Amino acid sequence: MNGLKIKPQQLWDLYNLPANKAHELLIALGFSFNQRVENLILYQAHGKGFILTEEGGIVTKVQYKMTDRTIYYDCIEYAKETLAFETIFEEFEPSADVLRLDDAKCTLIAMAIHTNGNHPSFGINLLGKLPLPTPENRVEVILMPPPLS
Repeated sequence: MNGLKIKPQQLWDLYNLPANKAHELLIALGFSFNQRVENLILYQAHGKGFILTEEGGIVTKVQYKMTDRTIYYDCIEYAKETLAFETIFEEFEPSADVLRLDDAKCTLIAMAIHTNGNHPSFGINLLGKLPLPTPENRVEVILMPPPLS
């Protein structure tokens, strides 16, 4: 990434930005355009990737995948401390930790995937505010290793 590290504010800078401006910002940060599939735009750099969802020329969802634990926790701290996002739920499981934070307009979902190896995976999703979870709309995700072939 040309020595540049993503700063937490840059995720919010990408959100609701015109897609062409988001492209310019990611290129300036050292990411390479990978491909476009329907309304998804993929960018990557060594050990990091962005998936932007674009609707009507505007970025409506930012997904940031990384292996850097520090950036992951910096994004969560930034949302809580600087932007006053509130914790909606936290779940800690052997296979993954999931955190949902909300403010008045956005939802941030952070997920840390624990692997048996030394390469954990982290993801931050920033999107329009989701409805509060209820027993009726609850979605349960069960993470399991892939079946052996």
